[in-house]
Amino acid sequence: MTGTRAMKPDLMIFSSVEFDGKIHVRYIGVKAFKHIQYHLQRAGKTVAQIDSLTKDETLSFDNQPAGTYKATCRLTLDDGTLATGESMEINISPMSQPYPVAPAVNQPPSKSLKGGHWLYEGIEHHFLEVKFQPGGLAKLEHESAKVLSIFNGIKHTLRFRLVFSAVTTRKKGLEAFSDFYRIDGVIPKEDLIPIATELETLDYVIYCSVTPDTKSMKAPELPALADEGIEEQEQLTSTDTPTPDFTQLQTYVDAPRGMNIRSIWDERHGAGATVHHLDFGVYKNHEDLANVQVITSRLETEDCNHGTASCGCVVGTDNSFGVKGIAHGCRFLFYDTGDLDLIVQNAELADIVALDIEFNDSIRGRLPVIDSKSWWDKIHALTQRHVTVLLAAANGAMNLSESAMNDWGDSGGTLVGACTPSTGRRRSTSNYNHYSLWLNSWGDSVTTTGYGHLQNRGINASYTSSYSGTSSATPLCAAALAIVQGYALSERREYYPPLVFREAAMYYGYDEGAVDGVGYRPNVARWLSDLEAKR
Repeated sequence: MTGTRAMKPDLMIFSSVEFDGKIHVRYIGVKAFKHIQYHLQRAGKTVAQIDSLTKDETLSFDNQPAGTYKATCRLTLDDGTLATGESMEINISPMSQPYPVAPAVNQPPSKSLKGGHWLYEGIEHHFLEVKFQPGGLAKLEHESAKVLSIFNGIKHTLRFRLVFSAVTTRKKGLEAFSDFYRIDGVIPKEDLIPIATELETLDYVIYCSVTPDTKSMKAPELPALADEGIEEQEQLTSTDTPTPDFTQLQTYVDAPRGMNIRSIWDERHGAGATVHHLDFGVYKNHEDLANVQVITSRLETEDCNHGTASCGCVVGTDNSFGVKGIAHGCRFLFYDTGDLDLIVQNAELADIVALDIEFNDSIRGRLPVIDSKSWWDKIHALTQRHVTVLLAAANGAMNLSESAMNDWGDSGGTLVGACTPSTGRRRSTSNYNHYSLWLNSWGDSVTTTGYGHLQNRGINASYTSSYSGTSSATPLCAAALAIVQGYALSERREYYPPLVFREAAMYYGYDEGAVDGVGYRPNVARWLSDLEAKR
């Protein structure tokens, strides 16, 4: 060790808006370290410490009483020197509910995750995932051939592989997935559901999922422009002049029919929040998407317009041309459609996840991804860790309160429906009436990056004024919540857990769509104004 140097205080300390006895810390400064030790101080005295070797990790001090807290950290950097950091203070008092509690969610009772097997359209390949009781895989090795006649016929060609490593399950609080396996090997399509059904007869199998392989999934066809209250824009194709400023067309940020953001945009733009977005590829060199951190994306020889359009809604660069993303100051990570497992591994407490994808079934129609038990279970695992998950309600025009889809219970994720810009009411193509459908935003006439309907100068300078459906509504809502979460974390040193986000969105939101079963459209300026008044 050659010495100790002082550092900029880049240490976050925060708690839930409904204090639950947990104080959270996250270091967001220098990342090239070998070891970090956090110390929690209450009233000037150290009361707890935690050590870590991991970057970008949120750690929690549990069972803490109300009081005044500060955190410090000591890092061993890669060059052997030491560095220190110090957070701001937070003063936590026993809190009542910060706004009126929403009516109780009509949640179904806890259900078995067995049954409900489907093969989805537009998916070239499905595979099996099995969740065992502890020690279940070992028991399967000696199971009677009479019980598993189909499985045993090809058992010798298959291999069970842990989906999440032991290190990941331990560090990320995913102990429920310690015995969760993917079956590798060739299983004939016609045998997938019979084998899943066989395996689910075993009492040590919690469930077997016929899971869609979404790596090869193509982007859905978007609903056509439908709102007569919005004028369609003329397409620009000339390369002789620079890309113009399209922000005046982004009326979804205005009041009273948008999300009431423009008035606070200069000061509140998502800084402090982290968004993980899953979609159908992105043109990562687009001129207006400088702030997208691409974790995975398909080849750009494929159609990446859907994901590019979603990215523009959230993090279009704040410059003098093109569009401006609603939460352009947030940390934004992009994943392709086949990488939900990476999001489960990477997302941290207080992060926001947006899943802009739907499944299609020839019998039942277009459905949210929680129809799949594996997707439901992984989303549930995220929300249990206080990661807020938004997912497209899908463009099936279906009443989801009926027996339209598998119902595994409340995942804690929030479905996002689509509304029409001129009235705020449900767009006719949007699914509706699910007990977890609490949010909506514009499903028509959304100006953003991609597609080329508004400007077509190649994939890296393309813009549209007609992004639509729950495809547009989902990133719009994710961006709105990112503004709120970023403000809460950076200014109030607190965060919204998933279910509290639902209640607050209802309390502060526009309610035109609620009567149609698509929830509430965020009213961001009103929400932040109320929070600022409580400082």
